[in-house]
Amino acid sequence: MCFLKKESEILPKDVLKRLKKDFEDIDEMNKIKRELEVIFQRQWNVGSAQLVRSVLYLIQGDVIKVNDYKTILDPRDIISEAEHKSNGKYNYFNDKI
Repeated sequence: MCFLKKESEILPKDVLKRLKKDFEDIDEMNKIKRELEVIFQRQWNVGSAQLVRSVLYLIQGDVIKVNDYKTILDPRDIISEAEHKSNGKYNYFNDKI
């Protein structure tokens, strides 16, 4: 038996909180949320929560920047980029943002 999570439960709570903080416009926030949910639900060779936290950190509240992360070839590159830009603040985005 397979149970689907409610839409509001797909992303980690810290990601949802950061979305609300970074995007005051509800339409922009929902657009980014949908994009992150797509990323989160795919199978990766890294943690999905780690990857969506990294993407959210890198887009820095800019809805246009999410397009840079729609095609992900190696998610480790994104996590490394975010780790570098954050100066190691989030432990390779295993920690909450």
